[in-house]
This record gives sequence, structure tokens and C-alpha cells, in this order.
Amino acid sequence: MVLAALAKWPNVPDVYGWLKLDGRGDWLILDSRVSHAGLSEFMHRNVGVDERGACFVQNGPQRVFYQYATAPCVVSWQAATWQARPQFDLSCGIDHAWWVDEGALYLGFGQTLAAVDDRDLPLLLGCLYHADGRPLDDWPQAGAQFIVANQHVPLEVISRTDLLHRYQLCINPDAQQSTDCVLGQSR
Repeated sequence: MVLAALAKWPNVPDVYGWLKLDGRGDWLILDSRVSHAGLSEFMHRNVGVDERGACFVQNGPQRVFYQYATAPCVVSWQAATWQARPQFDLSCGIDHAWWVDEGALYLGFGQTLAAVDDRDLPLLLGCLYHADGRPLDDWPQAGAQFIVANQHVPLEVISRTDLLHRYQLCINPDAQQSTDCVLGQSR
């Protein structure tokens, strides 16, 4: 359907500056929460990342770029599985975990960076361990691990800016500066 729409309307301009994803994976249009379940689900299903690392919702022939509070994707741990908002592919499993200096947990699922919903942090903090297997009772340090559902992944401490840089993500795409939108910020 998108290809047909692009063929029918090839020059539809991209939209910037009015769509955001909050830290819990909810959409905001002009800073108002999207309360219509169907619209929210549509946006969650139709996300992508362009060559600059800027995230968008594909709306027919139009790309609506979005800013995000934490990461392009927010995950929560429900019924022993990860649920993603928006619906990025998590099928490859977690390959890395990061504790960010502002007190947040981020997970890497292949090429997808996801922030853990803050409501899940109390439960998931019990999944952080020292390299020797002792529960982590202080600030994560070298050799720490994140263990959930029998999956062991290394845990690093990193700044959010460095983490976004590692994934080459743009948190605030801007039409005026679209060619320079890289490395965790708009230039």
C-alpha cells in the first residue's frame, strides 16, 4: 500500500517537529498524548529509521519524523517476554545492556536500541549481577551482567549521548538541518 501511495503521490513532503515518543513508548502530537488506540497502534506498526539515524512513522507516502525522550523504542517485560513500543524487531534477542548515567537501563537487540520502561526498573534491577555472579548492590561496574530469562549479556555503564552515538541515532530530526542529523543530536 505504501508503494502504491508513493507512486500516486511521489512528492509528498516529510513532516518534522510535531510527533514525539515519550519515555514509556506513548505518542505525543504537539505535546498532547495520543489517546486513540487505533491511531497509536498504526503509528507503532509503521516505524522506520532512515540513513541519517532519524526515526519516522510511515504514513502512506509521507514520513513523519519523531523525536524521542529516551530511545526510538521502549520495551517492557511482560509475561516473560519483551514488548516493544513502537514495534521494532526484537527477534534476535538482547546482545547488550547499558546502565546510563541518568539511572536508566537500555538494551540492544541487534541494530535496535531500546530503553526499558521505567516502571519495569524495580523488577529488572534484580537481574543485574557482578561478573562473579553476586547480585549487583551498587553502581554497575566493569564485568557486570544483565541476566533475564536465562540470557546473560554484558552490562556497561555509558552516557546516553555516547550510547546514541554508538547506534548513530538522531533524537531530534529537523528539516532545516536534515543532512547533518547524526550522532545523538541535530547539529
